[in-house]
Amino acid sequence: MDIRNPDMRKREWIFQVKFVGMLVLIVCGIWFAFKLVLPLYEYNIPNNRVDIQFGIEEFVGSPVSIHGIKDIVDKKLVLYVVNKTGQVGDAELSQGPFGKLKFERKGLGSMNIRSRVMETEEGQYLWIAGRNLVGIARAEASFYDADSLSLAVPTGNMFMVSAKLASRTQNSFAGEIKYFDRRGREIPPKQYMD
Repeated sequence: MDIRNPDMRKREWIFQVKFVGMLVLIVCGIWFAFKLVLPLYEYNIPNNRVDIQFGIEEFVGSPVSIHGIKDIVDKKLVLYVVNKTGQVGDAELSQGPFGKLKFERKGLGSMNIRSRVMETEEGQYLWIAGRNLVGIARAEASFYDADSLSLAVPTGNMFMVSAKLASRTQNSFAGEIKYFDRRGREIPPKQYMD
């Protein structure tokens, strides 16, 4: 039997309710900070070509020329060339809740053609981009654990193509990509890699 007076029990109950209420407010405040405020700092690149180019130039440490920007669902792909060295690079950006962007990945190297499998809100996509100095008209990509793809490559010195994968793959890259000219002849890797 509780020998405390009813007023004391009522005050203890009110204190407990206030304490739990404060804990709920603190947890909600932390959640709010992570879900709404943190993206303001993560996604800080305005969605325009100039600011994207500036972000890439900071990464590279040198001026670049952007040769293509492609929107794929919730991602933005950028193909660029470093002005001093001629190296081909690519960047992948994602769009945040307030329309601004953040870099997911930036790459640069000596390869003339770059490719990758990327995740989007609507599934996986293969993209292939780079220099087209040998008349590539079509690319055929095969995967170890997914269906193959055939992508038409537009004419021009630089290209960016993408296609949605019909089935999921665990890999970040295609198992093999073969390139063909307008007559359907396979182009040897030595020709498009150098």
